[in-house]
Amino acid sequence: MLGQDETAAGFVEHARRAPGADALSDDRWEALREDAAALGLIGLLAALAEPAPTIDPALRGELVDPLDRDLRDALGEPADDAPSAAERLPGRLARFAAAKGERGPDLLARGAARVIHEVYGLSQHRLAHEDALVAADVLAWSGPGQDAREAAKRVTRLGRQASRVVLGHLTEQLALIHALGQEEQVAWAEVDARLHEFAPRVFAQRLPSMLRLLVRDDPRLRFAFVLWARVRGVVLPRAGIQAIGDHVVPERPMALIEALEERRDARAVLRRADAEWPVARAIERVFLGRVLPAPPPRPPEKAGS
Repeated sequence: MLGQDETAAGFVEHARRAPGADALSDDRWEALREDAAALGLIGLLAALAEPAPTIDPALRGELVDPLDRDLRDALGEPADDAPSAAERLPGRLARFAAAKGERGPDLLARGAARVIHEVYGLSQHRLAHEDALVAADVLAWSGPGQDAREAAKRVTRLGRQASRVVLGHLTEQLALIHALGQEEQVAWAEVDARLHEFAPRVFAQRLPSMLRLLVRDDPRLRFAFVLWARVRGVVLPRAGIQAIGDHVVPERPMALIEALEERRDARAVLRRADAEWPVARAIERVFLGRVLPAPPPRPPEKAGS
């Protein structure tokens, strides 16, 4: 069982022990903890976007309806007008995964990513189907209660530069960071193995700083924020997402907390949107099922090496 300071949004728990934490009352800290536990990393940081997020319920069906139809056709099930697609979808997701056997979770995630790619016209933004899959993985593994180390692992899958950013927040990784900056072949298993040398708490504390360095330049990371929002019927302008990184000051953890405290109203909007549309969580769980293989154990060092 993970502690809250080991989850993707665990930076809140770490900031509670930082200098200046007493400036916030116990009640305000508790409210922020509850929001972190409910929204996860992406959802909580979305409150910092400019302008503040707003709810538009009309957005909620734009992914749910086509995803439900796609699964219905794949399963060969008859059309069904009742109940709503949002109520039908969790069952269809489960039936599709079960019907495909061992490969079901991966096939389901890839199929959902294809629908996401089509619905949101990502090809117009020079993003491929695999980009949608990687963005959805980051979103899902940054969600409530997820292991911060596993979230960081999905961030590395954004590419070599993202891997360099993640590893740059860890000690004694210069050789691998250099290799990733060159044309050298670097296996994901090697990157994963380095991450597994550090506890989830390390990543919980540093994930906001990692995202700060990537959110301006990586459209897939920005799309993870957009997807979190639109599936819940939240308007979150793409350009406004870049402002999130401005509130992260790695050497002063309370800077991010203060910014979130100023956005209490925005946090409340996001909590309401999340609670009103639970099917969003069902869609995100699809990508939790596509578990990356664990890295092999590192061999013991030879004597004298």
